[in-house]
Amino acid sequence: MTSATAGFSRRDVARLEDTLPETSNLRAALQKLTSDQTDLVARFVDGFESRRSYLRWSQDAAVHTLGELGGEWFVERAFSRTDMSALLVGRARERWLPEDGETVEPRQAEDVRRGVAAADVLPACAAAHRRLRWSATEYVQDHDDELQPDPEVQQHPAMRPALSELDERQEWALEACLEGFEGRDALMAWGHHVVEASYAEVDGDLISRLALDEPHTRNMLVVGPKAREDPEGGRLFRESFAALYLLPAFAMAASEVAKRAGELAEQESKEITDTLL
Repeated sequence: MTSATAGFSRRDVARLEDTLPETSNLRAALQKLTSDQTDLVARFVDGFESRRSYLRWSQDAAVHTLGELGGEWFVERAFSRTDMSALLVGRARERWLPEDGETVEPRQAEDVRRGVAAADVLPACAAAHRRLRWSATEYVQDHDDELQPDPEVQQHPAMRPALSELDERQEWALEACLEGFEGRDALMAWGHHVVEASYAEVDGDLISRLALDEPHTRNMLVVGPKAREDPEGGRLFRESFAALYLLPAFAMAASEVAKRAGELAEQESKEITDTLL
């Protein structure tokens, strides 16, 4: 975040949340989802240091909105000069300024991000809650309050380990694509792993086309002489490729996994001491 903008006020939000009533955590998965989504919105309002950072946020957003923020939304932002000039902060936004010369001041860009978060991101978060509200386990008991999970110690999105696994595999697949591949065999192997990371939502013949019919695309993904001659162009190409082919598949995968994922309540570990009788 640059000094020209204030960004998301986490202090104000923390003060507000300190006034929340201390109730039982009957549906802790919903509270965990709320916490993660608040962080998601905060990062969006803060803005991104690079287009690549925006792509990483998009993959994260696909998981934490349970796929409700659709893949095409991510793609549209990634290919729009107007949108990227508002989403990026610092020097990164200069290359994405609209060609017509109309610029938005950093403070105005921050307001634009808040507006987009209110218009698009928050409704997707609400839709995710609507999907989860009745499938979230209700922890009701009479004797041991410790059986009610603490949302603050939960590690998995919406307390669903399958979403954590999906998130980690998608993050790896995205980073590998952005960095490029050492050879054609590595590219083919990556493509096979992407099928898993997207729960087979990625275009099934994508890697076959790259291997057999699209030499230019393949050469931009496989880091070789061409990438060294034009490193900036190679990076931009791989970002565009990831946005166009991976993000929509990742969002659909998150939606499908969320429909069937089981819930796991993690308990805070406690130190056990021996007592001599």
